[in-house]
Amino acid sequence: MLFKTKVCRNKLHIYPEVEARVAKQSPAELKELGFLVLQTSLQLMCVK
Repeated sequence: MLFKTKVCRNKLHIYPEVEARVAKQSPAELKELGFLVLQTSLQLMCVK
């Protein structure tokens, strides 16, 4: 899995190694990642 996360009491907790990896990304890569997260979230909301 690329990103390790866990959901606890409706909050998303990101592991330190994930935070370190994201911190190394360029602004363009962060935008692309943001759009990917948004697209995935919208798809999950539409799943019945």
